[in-house]
Amino acid sequence: MSACCPPGSVGASPSVSSFLGASAPRGNVVDIPARSVHAGASTSCPLPSMPCYVTGASLDSPSLRRIVLVFTDVFGYESGNHRLFADVLASRLGPKDSTSVLIPDLFRGTPIAQPISFLPDKLSILITLPAFIYRAVHKHRAASIERDLTELILPWIQGEVASDVNDIGLSCVGFCFGGWVMARSLGLAGLPMKCGVGAHPSLNVELLQCGCEDAMVGRTGTKPILLLPAGNDSKKIKVGGRHTKALAEARNVSEGTISVEFPDMKHGWVGREDGTNDDGVSKNQEAAMKTIVRFLEQNHA
Repeated sequence: MSACCPPGSVGASPSVSSFLGASAPRGNVVDIPARSVHAGASTSCPLPSMPCYVTGASLDSPSLRRIVLVFTDVFGYESGNHRLFADVLASRLGPKDSTSVLIPDLFRGTPIAQPISFLPDKLSILITLPAFIYRAVHKHRAASIERDLTELILPWIQGEVASDVNDIGLSCVGFCFGGWVMARSLGLAGLPMKCGVGAHPSLNVELLQCGCEDAMVGRTGTKPILLLPAGNDSKKIKVGGRHTKALAEARNVSEGTISVEFPDMKHGWVGREDGTNDDGVSKNQEAAMKTIVRFLEQNHA
């Protein structure tokens, strides 16, 4: 596990052998070209190129009607179930061949968490904690991620699609750290984000970076949001928790519309647990996928 995950979470995982029937990534990794953006009266700010996993419908397809961004956990898009999740999600969102799913590598090949594989989890976390905190709190700050989304990723998507990206719209799914990115992106001006899902989200990243989670919850506005906490995730994002209450009140919906708990699962079960030999995990991964697909189809038609 990592320092932003609750105790008892699923640990780091290499690419898994199977996820909901998918066994090998079907998409491709493309390079989002670097850009220089205006940063003042006479200066420009270079935004380095970024790898991005692309699966599902081609971005230039005239039948494209939905683009979903997947934001990874702290271990990066090459780890765990991320690419297979994106493949399955693209294949299940209807109608057929209408959805492109993208996993932008916000870490640019240097994930926040870089565990030492031959050491026990607790010792690995202890040794790598200083570097983890530096990357999580300083290198990948909210401002830099938001700039990547609005000034690098969004213009690139617009250049690839056959119509206006504002007409197509974006939605997103985030795991762990990516759940925090999801919540941030919902309130980001200029980003045509319609809705977002956080699977075992780590909203406490806001606490690490800004000292308070509550303001970030308020910045999500009224756009549809769905949280899928595991049993050991924070009570604040479950039914009855203060974040869930605030999100539900802002949208005038029930708390059960905002948060669907998977009480028998551990934080990380969707993004990085291999359910091949555990029927309980596999069934819950399937239930989570169906819940996500239904939510996206309802809120990003």
